[in-house]
Amino acid sequence: MKFVDLSYENRLARINSRTRFHEIETSGHYLLGQQLEEFESRFSAHRGLRSCVGVKNATDALTLTFDVLCQRGFLTAVLPGFGAYPTVVAALNSGFDRVVIAPVDGSLCLDLSKIEVPKRSVIVPVFLYGNVPNMKSIRSIAGITDSVIVEDRAQATGVGLDFDSLAEIHSFYPTKPCGSMGDGGAIVSNDEDLCKSIRTASRYGMEDGLLVSRGCNSRMDEWQAAFLNEKLSLYEKMNEARRCHAKRYSSFDDSIEWHADCVFHQYVSLWDDNGTVVKELSKRGIPTMIHYPHMLRDMPLLKSSLVEFCDGDDRPCDHVVSLPVGPHLTQDNVDRVAGSIFELRTHLLSK
Repeated sequence: MKFVDLSYENRLARINSRTRFHEIETSGHYLLGQQLEEFESRFSAHRGLRSCVGVKNATDALTLTFDVLCQRGFLTAVLPGFGAYPTVVAALNSGFDRVVIAPVDGSLCLDLSKIEVPKRSVIVPVFLYGNVPNMKSIRSIAGITDSVIVEDRAQATGVGLDFDSLAEIHSFYPTKPCGSMGDGGAIVSNDEDLCKSIRTASRYGMEDGLLVSRGCNSRMDEWQAAFLNEKLSLYEKMNEARRCHAKRYSSFDDSIEWHADCVFHQYVSLWDDNGTVVKELSKRGIPTMIHYPHMLRDMPLLKSSLVEFCDGDDRPCDHVVSLPVGPHLTQDNVDRVAGSIFELRTHLLSK
């Protein structure tokens, strides 16, 4: 049993992309061409939003978005303290003068109910493992504090749109729900001025040959855009397969609060002793991973006056185990994982 099988997930999109790849190869137009233009148009429509900017990766997408918001006077970022490594890197690389690290709730997503959110913050709910944060509460607090919401959906492409946030950030890293064959990221928003500023910043900060803003070089290449143009029509069926497999697992495991719209980038289970569980599953031929083995507060880089920890003492990192959940799994595979969850829950609870 494989933990993930990208060859399986990408086979049809790869075949369908051949004509597009040939067109790119013969045109010699490898960057900022028709494929990216088509993808940005299709992905914004797919998300039900007006504008999209394709960039090199989701960390760049976050950094560029944060930079523009800092220029608008939002100088505090509020992030969850678990599972947000790239998110906090992007925040530190931007112009924020304060980064607040908040707790997570039973969904392992951002929980603002126990902290005081500073005025005019950028609140960044991370849709961890493809799950959905408590957006009703987050939206209410954002309104009270005159803050904006940037949804980090790097692991949750395919979750529906009903949250009215300023922007969504998506990742097309190969293992993500809508993965490409390399790196890729996007910002999508109804704020067309925001996207225009981000597009300028992603191209060195240049307009009409003049440097007009802070910027960098972050462009989604034509090859990835071409592949994603094909993947867009296929990935949601794979999300449905993940949901189906996760439903089977959840009949024996209720350790995490999964939202109905979760796309299960990972199926994660909580255990008192995750090390023992990993070993026991390995004996059964079931591969596992630990996403993520450390809290943000463990990171040496974050021990600075810029970062304020408000996330308490909970350590979900010591309890998580990620199980295979991808569309490549056979029914026998799924039954074996589900049965092992049941056996281990029964055995460990009987001690």
